[in-house]
Amino acid sequence: MKSRTRQNYRPEIDGLRGLAVIAVIINHIYAPLLPSGYLGVDIFFVISGYVITSSLKNYKAETFASFLTEFYARRFKRILPALICYTTITGLLISFVDPHPRSSLLTGLTGLFGSSNLYLFRQSTDYFASSTALNPFANTWSLGVEEQFYLIAPLALWHTCVASNKQKSTFRVTTALLVASVASYIIFAWLLKYNLSAAYFLLPGRFWELALGSITYLNLSNKTTTKSWPAIISLIIIICSLSSPQAWQLPSTTIVTCMTAIALIVIRPGIMPYNLLSNSFSVGIGRRSYSLYLWHWGILSLCRWTIGINLYTIPLIIVLIAAVASASYAYIEEPIRNNKSPRRYITTIGAAATSLCVASIPLLLLIFPFKNMSYMGRRPKLSQAGVESLVNKYNIDGIEGAWNGEKCVLQTNEEANKKIRLKDCYLGNWQKAKKRILVLGNSFSASFVGSFESLIKDHGYAIAVTSSWGASPVEGIKNNGIWSKANNHYWNHIAPELINQLKPKDWILLISDLSGYSPERHTSKTISELSEFKSKLAKFSTSIKQKQISLGIVDGIPFTREAKCDPSMSIQQWFNPFGVPCLLYSHEKSLERRQELHLALMQLQQQKLITVIDLFNVFCPGKTCGYEDQQGTMLYRDIFSHPSMEAAKISGSRIKAQILRSDLHSP
Repeated sequence: MKSRTRQNYRPEIDGLRGLAVIAVIINHIYAPLLPSGYLGVDIFFVISGYVITSSLKNYKAETFASFLTEFYARRFKRILPALICYTTITGLLISFVDPHPRSSLLTGLTGLFGSSNLYLFRQSTDYFASSTALNPFANTWSLGVEEQFYLIAPLALWHTCVASNKQKSTFRVTTALLVASVASYIIFAWLLKYNLSAAYFLLPGRFWELALGSITYLNLSNKTTTKSWPAIISLIIIICSLSSPQAWQLPSTTIVTCMTAIALIVIRPGIMPYNLLSNSFSVGIGRRSYSLYLWHWGILSLCRWTIGINLYTIPLIIVLIAAVASASYAYIEEPIRNNKSPRRYITTIGAAATSLCVASIPLLLLIFPFKNMSYMGRRPKLSQAGVESLVNKYNIDGIEGAWNGEKCVLQTNEEANKKIRLKDCYLGNWQKAKKRILVLGNSFSASFVGSFESLIKDHGYAIAVTSSWGASPVEGIKNNGIWSKANNHYWNHIAPELINQLKPKDWILLISDLSGYSPERHTSKTISELSEFKSKLAKFSTSIKQKQISLGIVDGIPFTREAKCDPSMSIQQWFNPFGVPCLLYSHEKSLERRQELHLALMQLQQQKLITVIDLFNVFCPGKTCGYEDQQGTMLYRDIFSHPSMEAAKISGSRIKAQILRSDLHSP
């Protein structure tokens, strides 16, 4: 069996890889500088399809089995050594600084086996999915897409290698790839609108990019031109696409993908774009693009956990990325790739499988028996930490009833037919209570379950708390999110059933994360959404007032979720020498952002439709809206800014005061 030699090497393709990886790194370090730099990954996909097809077409295998073993052996040699090293080292480092590294480590583990894109997609449908910016293995999703494409490519191209009529066979394969590509592109365009995570992570929406590279090689690789302008135009359009606004994702992705395919055809020796892409600097970066792509993301993620990414640390980060990637290329990639010792391809595959098993062991140990034990930082003082604590059971000593956590919330769409029974979710004597309060909302309502002790003990109230993750803040607001079924069931069935069990003079209290109604900049869309929220809130109030039930709502609290900051990151650690890496808003800026929402709620209060409970100063008592108050109390329990039990208890006095004041003045 013989395979292609270096005589087919095209240095300008490495130069194009270099352009792509630089774009990706710039975008990941500071996205505003190159808003669509992430499209460098799409460039990689086209190049990968082209190069893999070139490689497969030039294999001279006698049997399909030998054809497959050579292909996969070469892929393993190309991908696995650096990936195994990256995953093992980064997995150990992230477990030192991330107090809850399980999600990251599972991403790394699935990445070793070419399926992290599937894991990340599943995570993206989780209401409490970890931030990809803090996950050092999130970048391996693209390797998963490519490796899944590798399961298809050899099957499609084998016939073009052995067919007696090469031209006819190539035509058939090209036709099949074209049909599949058109279908894939339609899926991609549809998913961009309705399921962005699926469009991003899954092969069906990415197949057309890889297939376009294959089609280009099969049919146009021998086309030549001596004119420079097609190559110049293609490069200019690629660069402009990388600089385009992120909102133009569909046209930008389409253009950059097609222009990359054109560039592979028209960039040839003797013209200016070729000289630009084939110089030693461009080629050097391109040849290191795989190591650069791997290590840059891990380094950036670790820096987000430690020193932060800012004007002062960026130069150090760039030097570190370049040094580590160069070492990976020089001491891992190149020696293994250029190892010419005689070895059967099946032996290489066996060695790869063994290496994967061995590399999985430290990750599995860190995930299971040594879970959270390797963390080297100081943990915040929290009675209940992490999103999982939102469904912890809660009761008050000497008080009837108990809040039974999971029985009182809808956590997934699969629970869209679940019943929430009042007897599982109240605190106090519901039947004999002076007044009853029914709490409705998304996951934020569950975090306030500890706020009502004084109302229950000292004033004879009873409280029932329910939640639906990702729910709309009031009934009637269309919910197109991935928890839409649970939301519809919650507002159409559960809430009405529970409301029917209230009596005149009782309360409904709405508690949700309202940050979506306080964007940094209002647009016609956000203004319309706020207007709809105000209208639906007024309508809901009118409907329950007919039953003489009062409506309260908790006003917007600070936007700490946008800081993507774990409570452990928010306190000074030994590995935060330059201060905590959390990007927080000032008190003044936060109030300014919340102003339109606050005014809308206050207008409804003036109309005596609702009672507004403003907890802003509880969660932002100082000049900066941080994770701790002036007494050092941790205000949030997780990276998603769900209030801590301690903050909920502090909030209780304000909630009580506002409800009692409203009851005092009610007719």
